[in-house]
Amino acid sequence: MVYIITSILIFRVACAPGGVTLSGAPSGFMSSPNFPGNFPPNSICIWNITVPSGRIKLTFLNFTFEPSDQTQCSPNDQGARLVITNVAHSTPLQFCGQSIPDPVYSVGNYLGIQLFTGSNVYSGFNASYETITDDMCKYLANIPY
Repeated sequence: MVYIITSILIFRVACAPGGVTLSGAPSGFMSSPNFPGNFPPNSICIWNITVPSGRIKLTFLNFTFEPSDQTQCSPNDQGARLVITNVAHSTPLQFCGQSIPDPVYSVGNYLGIQLFTGSNVYSGFNASYETITDDMCKYLANIPY
């Protein structure tokens, strides 16, 4: 019984309002709460990544949010999803399913990530992030620089 209480406290800290801030380092790793175990149900987790300069490249190493290979997050879907803001696209990106997404690039030195877990639980994700320069973006297709 003590182990269950400890697990709940860790979950609440991991998904606390205001989120987790990752700043100062040019690279790092992040993962959903309890990864590779299942993330907690009905939670919102937030990460704010800021690098000293340049842009951020976020690379997913593992990704399991649903039992199927669904990649489109429909508005009525109550499943888990990952929303990424300040990206080199016209709108925030949303990811669902279990296909590992392509790398994501920020517009500047900040990237915002929100995990909405829904009622079902899965292992979630782990990812690495690194600083890249605008010159590096020139060689990537469809990335504005």
